[in-house]
Formats: sequence, C-alpha cells, structure tokens
Amino acid sequence: MGPARQDRPWRSFFELVPPFIPTTGTLCGQLDMVLTRTGSPDLVVEIDSAHQSRSMEKLQFAHAAGATATWIRWNYGTARKIPGIHVIDLISQTKRITRT
Repeated sequence: MGPARQDRPWRSFFELVPPFIPTTGTLCGQLDMVLTRTGSPDLVVEIDSAHQSRSMEKLQFAHAAGATATWIRWNYGTARKIPGIHVIDLISQTKRITRT
C-alpha cells in the first residue's frame, strides 16, 4: 500500500469520549471535537467559556497521544501557557459582545 493521500477529507467527531486519563486512571469526560484524516495527526479541540482543569487534562492526554491539541476559550479567566497545547483566547473579543 502506498503513502496516505493528503487529499482525503477530514472526518469530524463531536462529544467523543476518550477511554481514561492514564495518569489518574479516571474518565475525563468528552472531547468537544476531534478531526481526523489518514496520514495526519488528529486535531482535538476543546471549547470553554472559562478555565477548566478537566479540559487541560483532556488536551494534555490528546497531545501525549500524538494529536494537535487546541483550546478555544471565550468568556472569562486567564489561560496559562501549557506546553504542546495551542490556546485561542477570544476573551477580549467576547467582552465587547452584549446580550439582548
């Protein structure tokens, strides 16, 4: 079989439940979104309105398994830098949005 084709589409999974966190041996909840494509690392995305330690644990687990881990935060709190995890911090942008 030849090398993986890069023109294959991404597959998306929402609310995917990983088996457990190896360091604690406990379930860690659901991953908000996982995108996969043959021949590419998985893209794991967590979307949170605030700092959630469980989200950090899930993303660290995904990163250790070889995925590209991304955390999108959009309401309040401070996102500290976590090695291997990309943070998209929308807090300053969402503070300007008013609810009607």
